Amino acid sequence: MRIFVYIIALTFALASWSVPIHDPDLGWHLFGGSWIVAHGELPSFDPINSLNLTWTDYHWLAQILFYKLYEAGGYELLRLFFGLLIGYLGILIVDICYLTTRRKGHPYLILIAFGIALTIITVLTTIRPHAIALVLIALSYRRLLQQKTTWELPYLFLLASLCVNIHVYWIMIPFLWFCYRAVPRLLRVNSKESVAYAWGGLIILSLSGLVSPYGIFNSTGEIFANYLVIYDYLVMPASLREIIHELKGTFAVGGIVSILSVVIIAILFRYTKYRHLQAKPGNLFSLFGLLILSIRSLKFATLFGLVTAPQVARNLTHAKRKFFPNALIFRQGITQVVLIVVFAFGVFRAINLSPFVYDNTLFLDDNVPLNACRKIASLNLKSKSHKHLRVLTHFNDGGWCRWAAYLENPDLDLRVTADGRTQLVPGAEIYRLVELYNLHGHWATTLHNIAPDVILAHKDLPLAQLLVRAQTEWRVIHEDPKYAVFARQKSY
Repeated sequence: MRIFVYIIALTFALASWSVPIHDPDLGWHLFGGSWIVAHGELPSFDPINSLNLTWTDYHWLAQILFYKLYEAGGYELLRLFFGLLIGYLGILIVDICYLTTRRKGHPYLILIAFGIALTIITVLTTIRPHAIALVLIALSYRRLLQQKTTWELPYLFLLASLCVNIHVYWIMIPFLWFCYRAVPRLLRVNSKESVAYAWGGLIILSLSGLVSPYGIFNSTGEIFANYLVIYDYLVMPASLREIIHELKGTFAVGGIVSILSVVIIAILFRYTKYRHLQAKPGNLFSLFGLLILSIRSLKFATLFGLVTAPQVARNLTHAKRKFFPNALIFRQGITQVVLIVVFAFGVFRAINLSPFVYDNTLFLDDNVPLNACRKIASLNLKSKSHKHLRVLTHFNDGGWCRWAAYLENPDLDLRVTADGRTQLVPGAEIYRLVELYNLHGHWATTLHNIAPDVILAHKDLPLAQLLVRAQTEWRVIHEDPKYAVFARQKSY
């Protein structure tokens, strides 16, 4: 029945291809990929944001992939790729759970652990580079849960080096090595590794951050950019985290992710025995490390769900042996019937939510400014104050605006003022733009200092309502059900 569990996990994970593609960051990822492909190099300046001088594009490898997928099959192919990617991740989660239970976990319990992890992951994961990074981390985690092999360190170094050029999550691979190789050696608990292997491996994996165009292949000599991005995450001000949803604390946000996180903690606290912690101290270190990160930022809850899945499966297996050793529902015949029903439902759900059946482009049309920014690009507006056309954008809209303008007019040098990126961007810059759209603080001074040529605004925001009611300097040049576009009277 074990193969059947893998197939069921695949069918449920595939349904993630129903996730809408309107994530605020996907627009600038697509544009970044298109820019790199067109120029054959990484940008030495910021072609997206008018207020930034440089851009450390550490997602570059994933962005090229995303753009090529879009070029080959549009948004539908991106959805298909995402579904297959999460489908493979689902298989990895089940395999990791079986490893931890020594291939003896009951199908129900494996699927419960898988379901908790998958729910957390799919609620928070969209078509972005971190989805690829999760797969690379899952592969690394599966390897580290097994006995050491001669090819282990080169394999993990390869995964980490690949992940460095995809997402900041690459640092989780050295972290997991620390938990499952260095800590057991430090505590001298069932560790067959030498000191040199345990700590030398940690150093080698940590140095994978240099295997990048922003590392040893950087012609400028600034080789530590990938580490600087991690530092930037760690010191991000609380005021900035409070205005960006994924950077808020998991329990501060609430919802299903926080509920399932509490369920995980309860299962682990109730059924984890001291002798298990002694035998596998890495589990404790990884649990608390990722729990702390998850409490601080919702962004890391996916990693918490992934890494705790096998521990949940193991603890549920212990609970079954203690409380339900001979329960009727766990008998083989009944289990087979239940699995067949669950499989049929999973297949039906995956098919009906696939890109071939379920069209979710409505979410894209309703939630991102594709039409509005195509309109801006089509008007051939000229800036009198800047070398490029500067468009004032909200944090959630700028990335898609730049992408939409590129689709309409690839040669137009249009740049936005905020685009969803936070790395190495001063928090005060993002915060003052949020205040501008809400007419808070020194919003008028901010507007004057930025001196945009065009303003893109959600019609519900105070700035848009003010400009509509006082069309003196600014004039409406486009509106749709959600967005309004304003241009200076003299430039239109």
